[in-house]
Amino acid sequence: MTKRSMFLVAALGLYVSSVFVSPSHAGSVYLTEVVFVNTSGKAANDFEATFTGTGGTISDITVYNPPAGNTTSVTGGNTVVIDFSPALGTGKVLDFSFETQFGNIAFSSGIWTYKVGAPIASAAPLYINTTLLSVPEPASMALLGIGMASFFAFRRFFNKQNANV
Repeated sequence: MTKRSMFLVAALGLYVSSVFVSPSHAGSVYLTEVVFVNTSGKAANDFEATFTGTGGTISDITVYNPPAGNTTSVTGGNTVVIDFSPALGTGKVLDFSFETQFGNIAFSSGIWTYKVGAPIASAAPLYINTTLLSVPEPASMALLGIGMASFFAFRRFFNKQNANV
């Protein structure tokens, strides 16, 4: 086998494996970051927000502000519930993110709740941004591994051929 034909076979193997490694939407995750301000006029002990477009798959809630040591979060379906200890003062910022399997996320409703007194509806978020985080499928990663292994096997074979000449 000539040097050129070995190179072409290895290049073809890498090309074919790279075509199958492109991320698919089956393995995709969407990260949504949301920022609210407590404009209710009272220090809130709890915040509950409902979102549309999640497909009922909200997971991995991360609270950035207030610090995580002062909050606990609970989720179920389309809803995020965040408890504050101590209470989140009026005019203070609530910044959190969550992951979903779908990316057409929109704010539906939210309420600030208190230890004493009726809940107050939340204004729309100051900021909401959804980003696609692509994750390759395991089969695609296996194909990439096969392509790389074939490249190095051909390279090793070619080096042995040159040594024997």
